[in-house]
Amino acid sequence: MKYVDDIVEVCENLDKTIFHANVQFEIHKKYGKKVLNYIRNKSTTWYIIYDIDLASNTIYIQHITSNHVTISEKE
Repeated sequence: MKYVDDIVEVCENLDKTIFHANVQFEIHKKYGKKVLNYIRNKSTTWYIIYDIDLASNTIYIQHITSNHVTISEKE
């Protein structure tokens, strides 16, 4: 379950991210406006979907999903 610890670490560092990408997949837009693509290995990407409150500079993680789920939801 090391991948869970790695995802938690990525999430804890979102506030240090310089560029916050907009979500691209329509199915992700219901969860938030921003996404970080965490590439775990050659076959798995984790999408960390979040919103930012600019007034308080707070990041709210709304949803975490993988490319495997995203692909199946698109079809």
